[in-house]
Amino acid sequence: MGNLKKVVAIHQPNYFPWLGYFNKIYNSDAYVFLNEVQFPRTSSANVVNRSKILCNGEAKWLTCTLEKKGSLIKIGELEIKDGIKSANFEKIKQYYKKSKFYKEVIDFVEEIMLFSDSNLSNYNINAIKKICERLDIKREFIRQSSLNTTTAKEDLMIEITKKVGGEIYLSGNGARKYQIEDNFLKQGVELIYQEFTPKSYEQLGAKEFIAGLSVLDALFNVGFEATKELIAQ
Repeated sequence: MGNLKKVVAIHQPNYFPWLGYFNKIYNSDAYVFLNEVQFPRTSSANVVNRSKILCNGEAKWLTCTLEKKGSLIKIGELEIKDGIKSANFEKIKQYYKKSKFYKEVIDFVEEIMLFSDSNLSNYNINAIKKICERLDIKREFIRQSSLNTTTAKEDLMIEITKKVGGEIYLSGNGARKYQIEDNFLKQGVELIYQEFTPKSYEQLGAKEFIAGLSVLDALFNVGFEATKELIAQ
């Protein structure tokens, strides 16, 4: 922060995402949730309803099972299957009950994992905002659905950035392969890329550090304050 120009970051509302997701929020002024784009068709690209957690020292997918969905459904239209929220919370309790900060964070995790809304987008956005609030990361949060967007792909990022008054678009590094900087500059938007290197921390049962796990893993293993330090790069 501290930049005179407004920095905007944009991403789908993911399911208990990894630390890098929160680092992008930390380094933005406004964060826009893409809730009107299509649900990813391939499982390899999908972290909208799943995240990696630690189970007996190994990374394992924690999946939020959804009600039957069509092939072209938008993220904002997805509904969580009955019973899966409590089932996943029980898994988290089982996997992390011996973690160092279990007692400190379990009530907070229960609150966000058992949140009553069954719309996946609303559920994920609530969890992300509550985690930011608990870590004292205060940012402007906006939903794509409130912006009446009309474009797609790279143009959508430019359109959203401008609509929320942004001058800089903070992008994830994966987009370097296909984004063209001149396209942003021609429309008055500066393009910068996230610089985040996961720092290792002690993980329950892991022989060596496993990067890319859900923020929940950090909360249970190192607590609230240290988790914020891991994010604040």
